Amino acid sequence: MQGWSWVLDNWMTVINAVGVIGGLFLTAKALRSETKTRKIANLLTATTNHREVWKEFFEHPELARVVDPSADLAKTPFTAGEQEFVSMVVNHLSSVYESLKD
Repeated sequence: MQGWSWVLDNWMTVINAVGVIGGLFLTAKALRSETKTRKIANLLTATTNHREVWKEFFEHPELARVVDPSADLAKTPFTAGEQEFVSMVVNHLSSVYESLKD
């Protein structure tokens, strides 16, 4: 009975404590949900960017040599277009890797 008497004497403090603890739990839940949403948005953005990079490859047949393992660079060095495409792919992969790390 003594416990109930303390609660009745300090009801405002109890309500404040319950409110603060409840607020912390709700904040943690919202933060977790927002993090999950951000991860999904980042994945969709990376997929879109991946599609854009490789669209260049399919629209320009002269870039086919970039993925040819038997290409002889001694005979025919890479072109500026090929170098730019490979740079775009490497930059894209690097940014995706960095975003996945975090």
